[in-house]
Amino acid sequence: MGKRLIFHLSYIQKRISRKANYNQQLFLGVFYGLLFLAGLIYLFFYTSLSNKTFLYYSVYVFSIALLQSALDGFMFQYLLPFGGYLNDRAVLITALFSNFFLLKYCEHFLKVSLRSKTLKYGYKFVYTIILGLGVMLFINDKTMALVYPMSNLNGLLSLILILGTLFYLRYKGITIDPFFSIGIFFLVIGLLGFVMNNLGLLPNNFIVLNSAKFGIGFEVVFLSLSMTHLIRDLRLENEQSQLIALNKSEEISELKSYFMSNISHELRTPINAIMGIAEDELMNNTNHEAHKNYEIIRHASLSLLSNINDILDFEKIEKGTLKLRTEHFNPKEAIEQISRNWQRMAEKKGLKYSLEIANTLPYSVAGDADRFMQIINNVLSNAVKFTAFGKVVFQIKSTVKPSGEVEFIMTVLDTGVGISNNKKADLFNSFGQMRSNDKRRFGGVGPGLSIVNHLIKLFGGTISIESEDTRGTKVTMVIVLNVIALSMPINDNDTKETSTQALKVLVVEDNMMNQLIMKKILTTLSITDFKMAVNGQVALELLDKHTFDIILMDLQMPVMDGYETTTNIRNGNLKHKHKNIPIIAVTADTTEAAREKVLAVGMNDYISKPVNRDLLFNKINKHKTRPLKIA
Repeated sequence: MGKRLIFHLSYIQKRISRKANYNQQLFLGVFYGLLFLAGLIYLFFYTSLSNKTFLYYSVYVFSIALLQSALDGFMFQYLLPFGGYLNDRAVLITALFSNFFLLKYCEHFLKVSLRSKTLKYGYKFVYTIILGLGVMLFINDKTMALVYPMSNLNGLLSLILILGTLFYLRYKGITIDPFFSIGIFFLVIGLLGFVMNNLGLLPNNFIVLNSAKFGIGFEVVFLSLSMTHLIRDLRLENEQSQLIALNKSEEISELKSYFMSNISHELRTPINAIMGIAEDELMNNTNHEAHKNYEIIRHASLSLLSNINDILDFEKIEKGTLKLRTEHFNPKEAIEQISRNWQRMAEKKGLKYSLEIANTLPYSVAGDADRFMQIINNVLSNAVKFTAFGKVVFQIKSTVKPSGEVEFIMTVLDTGVGISNNKKADLFNSFGQMRSNDKRRFGGVGPGLSIVNHLIKLFGGTISIESEDTRGTKVTMVIVLNVIALSMPINDNDTKETSTQALKVLVVEDNMMNQLIMKKILTTLSITDFKMAVNGQVALELLDKHTFDIILMDLQMPVMDGYETTTNIRNGNLKHKHKNIPIIAVTADTTEAAREKVLAVGMNDYISKPVNRDLLFNKINKHKTRPLKIA
């Protein structure tokens, strides 16, 4: 009976021991699994978000796991089974690491460096102590023996510093994530239980013996929850930053558009004056030498204007806002004007230049005259520029289709330097010329062919280039436009002489030189009854006192600009007088935004400076008998 009782009690004790051992192993498995998972997850977050708070937290969790494994004997059993130098110091090394990275994590999470210089120095002071203790571990056995009590005191100092930071931030009214505060609370409770058990103030039982692990486990859980809030805050900050960046981008875009509008106006205004005087002198001056000089001035102005257009168009191409306009023009006149300019340059270089125009060209077509001329100008510019001897030939022929469209086939041949095979791939790249050594030899602003290619695509046409190094180049362009008139209308020249004589015109222009140019142009169009206004306010006063048939309106003026002046007229602020008068914008601002705004405020049409005499006549003749109707 006694033996049976002893056996039964022994069996019960073994079962209790096995159950206790199982519970301990289960607890340790959950504990270390939790630490490993938390450390790994936030290490991944660091690689994605590049925020050091995640890195410090991840390393802190891993160092805590190593510290507890050293205290539980797992490090000696599995990682350092042969003992040795590091084995004796493993607990202290991992304790110092966990202390250091706990502080680094708290410092970054609570943004101490931004919120308090005093606390920042406090953290630096503790870091210095940890570094000193780390050095003492490896000096000798005596210094190593001092590290254990000193590291305990430093751990207590670290907790005080963290708690002090929390109280300080709350005192300053700074919101602290509640999960962070709860996590630190559990850490303090766990460490207090561990210390009090070592001092014999608490009994030995499962909870007390593992109080540090319980505290650390709950701490990791709640700090991880606080880290999820940090991720949320970072996402919101990122969205806010993106919104700010978007607003800044829009502001920069607006400033850029404003700058391009201003630079277009400021550059074109003096060119308008120069070209106006040159054109007038070419029409009236019979002196051969003077005539030649004014031709040079006009050519230089057109070249400068072409470069300005290229620069402005390059910005539009980047933004995807470059659009073609539609107006009626004589293609032969446009081609001959550009050709004459480059013929002079070619002959000045000693080149033979020839223009071959087929008789099939229509008298008038619909399309963007400026872009049409810009394409021809850039291609001829390259031909003359890159040809040192020989010839340049410009051939144009056209075919009228049954659909009412005309196909222009334009070919430019030269005997210039040609294009090597390794440069052909960059022909239509932006600033391709500027990336090559040819820029030093031949000059130019760079993006010419890139813009030509883009413009021809907008026209729905094609461009092809055949060239060999040192053997010249052949450029073939095909552009399709709508035909307006195949031949010149009867008495068209007489119409220009008589149809505008009775017109009363108001010119609103602030620049004195441009006023002079407009006077000369209007006089050549047989318009003699006109008045000048230096700004919109003066224009409104003249409109109140006089009757006019049409207004030529500048846009950028002091006191009152062209937009505000037009708005006043269209709104009937002159007691409905002149409310429907045709208004044509005459401006140096060639941006699409200006054109759209011109039409939006109620102007009838738009013409850019430098003012083309024939185009101005066509615009005036178009609108003088068809006043705008206001809804």
